[in-house]
Amino acid sequence: MVELTGKLRDPDSRRLDLSSGSFLHRLARLLTTLATDFGRPEEDGSVAIPLRLSQQELASLLGASRESATRGLRLLREQGIISTRYRNIVIRDVSVLQYIADNES
Repeated sequence: MVELTGKLRDPDSRRLDLSSGSFLHRLARLLTTLATDFGRPEEDGSVAIPLRLSQQELASLLGASRESATRGLRLLREQGIISTRYRNIVIRDVSVLQYIADNES
C-alpha cells in the first residue's frame, strides 16, 4: 500500500485526479491506472491487478466510503467488466473500463 500511495502521489509520475467526477468514474480511473502501472496481462486478454487491496483501501484512495467501493465494484462485476475475489481484481473488459474512465457520465 505504501508503494502504491507513493506512486499515486509522486510528482514525477502520472498524477491521478481522483477528486472530481462520479464515484464510478473515479473508480474506473483508479483501476485503469493500477492496471497500467501494476497489471499483469492474462492469456484471455484480461488484466490482473496483483495488489491485494481491500474495499476499504480502495475507498480510502478515492476519498469515499467502503460502501461506495462495494457498490461500484459490484456494478462493474455485474456488467462483466471486472471480476473480484478476496482482494484480487481482474479487469475483464479493458476497453469498457477505459471508456468509463475517460468519459464522465
